[in-house]
Amino acid sequence: MRSITNCFCLSKAKYPPGFEEHTVLASETTFNVNEVEALYVLFEQLSSSIVDDGRIHKEEFLLALFNCSSKKNILAERLFELFDLKRNGVIEFGEFVRSLNIFHPDAPEADKIAFTVKEVKTLNELYRKLGSTLVDDGFLNREEFKLGLFRNSKEKSLFADRMFDMFDSKHDGVIDFGEFVRSMSIFHPDTPQVEKAIFAFKLYDIWQTGFIEKEEVKEMIVEFLNESNLILPDDIIEAIIDKTFEEADSDKDGKIDIEEWKDLAARRPTLLRNMTIPYLKDMTTFPSFTMRSEREDEITI
Repeated sequence: MRSITNCFCLSKAKYPPGFEEHTVLASETTFNVNEVEALYVLFEQLSSSIVDDGRIHKEEFLLALFNCSSKKNILAERLFELFDLKRNGVIEFGEFVRSLNIFHPDAPEADKIAFTVKEVKTLNELYRKLGSTLVDDGFLNREEFKLGLFRNSKEKSLFADRMFDMFDSKHDGVIDFGEFVRSMSIFHPDTPQVEKAIFAFKLYDIWQTGFIEKEEVKEMIVEFLNESNLILPDDIIEAIIDKTFEEADSDKDGKIDIEEWKDLAARRPTLLRNMTIPYLKDMTTFPSFTMRSEREDEITI
């Protein structure tokens, strides 16, 4: 009996830390089982090139990517952070497969990153600039984010705080480079409108109930106006909200769900105009997401 138990333990021990069954990864990604098995062969080669512990260390990642493990390369390090989902300094097999999934030609648009390698390099330069304005620790904290967004790190801003929370997908109080790239990808001109609509819906869903309610919309509009130095009478704001809900709330339950919001955005593309940054490819400064004050711009939620 003991020999059987020992054999079982040895069998389990052959799998490295973070190993996940090929069938599970195939069910959760665009890869089929054969492709996952091929990726495992590649993963084993990469993870044993320097330290044979079943995980890819940063030096091994650099060696595979640029044929150099010791030369400092900021872009390669940022790409490593994209793969290191658990942010524990190594890439496990599950992270490896899930990260590579965004490059699969058949991957859902929602899982893909719209940027080219050149654009990621530009974003890396911007991220480094933003992330070192107050604390040079390799991350983007809330104050640095608000400083980049509104040129003011101390001013209270509902919109900036909501945006930060959306970017901070791990909810650990900082934005790492992977979170930054994935979030900024929403604003890429080539990102499908439906993905932009979903992001905007979550942004307006301040109370995170899965619905947009009138009080949330009013709070956000008032915040927009204040941050853009615009003034509108309260009755005009109420009229804008009522008109929007009359058009969007198809089941007349007093709130807008995600499907109603997507339908509204399809009918009124101007709702998502701030969700696309045309000059993103050449961006060197953090874009402004505040409302424009030109007369021809219609104020909507």
